[in-house]
Amino acid sequence: MTATKPSDAHGDKELQDLLIKISDFEYILLMASLDLHINHLLKEAFWLFTKNEITLITEPPSIILGPLEDKHIMDE
Repeated sequence: MTATKPSDAHGDKELQDLLIKISDFEYILLMASLDLHINHLLKEAFWLFTKNEITLITEPPSIILGPLEDKHIMDE
């Protein structure tokens, strides 16, 4: 799964400012938190390569691989 931030916010200044401020990593986590389909795709993609369930955290932006207590944390 690949994703890039849109370059145009269709005239929405607040959205455009947010897109400029956040990183690509933060963008994909935001999209996964807002869209169940994207969330599922992201989790499937990580499962394919790691064979671990993942937990998505938006604040601070991170992905936890496997059990929370193992603290396998992926961030920027």
